[in-house]
Amino acid sequence: LEHPDPAIRRAALDALGRLGGVDALTPLAAALDDSQLDVRQAAATRLAQVVQGMEQAGDLPALQAALAHANPQVRIQAATALGRLGGETALESLLPALQDDDPYVRQAVVSALGELGEPALEALGELFFEDPDLRALAGEALARLGPLAVPRLEQALQSPDPALRLAAIQALGQAGDETTVDLLLPLLSDPDPQLHRAVTQAILNLGVSPAGLLAYELAGFEEICLLPGAEAAPAKTLAAVLGYAGYTVRQGETGC
Repeated sequence: LEHPDPAIRRAALDALGRLGGVDALTPLAAALDDSQLDVRQAAATRLAQVVQGMEQAGDLPALQAALAHANPQVRIQAATALGRLGGETALESLLPALQDDDPYVRQAVVSALGELGEPALEALGELFFEDPDLRALAGEALARLGPLAVPRLEQALQSPDPALRLAAIQALGQAGDETTVDLLLPLLSDPDPQLHRAVTQAILNLGVSPAGLLAYELAGFEEICLLPGAEAAPAKTLAAVLGYAGYTVRQGETGC
């Protein structure tokens, strides 16, 4: 790997990739900083190959060793592999790595936890509430758990922190089902326009039609006023739809 010829360095990396094992990790990781792009690319490919081999063999001790490696790229690969491998031991290995010094490693760990399913629910919920830096990723991971995550996300809707409520709304739009709509509909009255937009999008994501959502928002109104630009084609179409639904529609400043 110290040879001046890049082709020979690449050949050495290929050999390390075939050999695999924990002992291959350090030289492969070192080659990620090679002066030649093609050598760096070869090192990344062979590193992924070695970690994948550990995963396919179910070699948890090797993956645990990789997760403690000095190079963050190795730790990222190991975290991802552990998430795919799953199981209680993988969970126990990943949880301490949430304290990793490297932010990209921590992000990889959160994503890996999302692959573990219900066993990771408590850890992801704690991250979602307590760690603003990882909240968005934790929300995505919780969303992958589907309805299992809904009760935890529902708790966040009661928070006085608008950033936490926003993240919960976005996650519920991906994690829930049609029953989750009832949790979100009351939030349409939130005065924060960003939260209102997020609720609207989440409800649409859950399968409610735009027409159904509009009907809910307009419930209690008998008369609708379109201002201004009522002569534009979209406004005319909306006026026609609302009129068909039984609303009295007035258009333009004079009509309102």
